[in-house]
Amino acid sequence: MGGQELAQRLGLEPRYLDNGEVVLHNGDWPEARRRRMWGEAWLSHNTPLLPPWCVMAGR
Repeated sequence: MGGQELAQRLGLEPRYLDNGEVVLHNGDWPEARRRRMWGEAWLSHNTPLLPPWCVMAGR
C-alpha cells in the first residue's frame, strides 16, 4: 500500500504546496469524515462503532 492510498484509507488527502512540500489535509467528503471517526469498523462493515446499549439508554 502506497502513501497516498494509506492517507485516503485514513480519511486524509495529500496536498502539494507551491514549494513541493506535501501536507495531509482532512478530507472534505463525507466518506473521509466517516473513516476518520470510525476507522477500521467503517472500512470493514460500513457501520460506526456504537457505545454499549447501557450508555445509549442512559443507565
